[in-house]
Amino acid sequence: MKTVNQILKKSEQLQNRLTKKKVRENFGNKELNLLDNFIGDPYSYSYDDRMAINTITKNLFDFCINYTG
Repeated sequence: MKTVNQILKKSEQLQNRLTKKKVRENFGNKELNLLDNFIGDPYSYSYDDRMAINTITKNLFDFCINYTG
């Protein structure tokens, strides 16, 4: 099980990786899947950690949706 800080760092790494790519259809889908796989089973975390993880994944999703290059 990863810590919330490890998940946040992984999300930041994936976001930095995305800034080097061209925007196209399904932009960031691979990175979102990588983050989900990195997190694993969300129900193995405490409620507070799940809420923090949910915020981290939502922020990465929002970045992917709003990024224009």
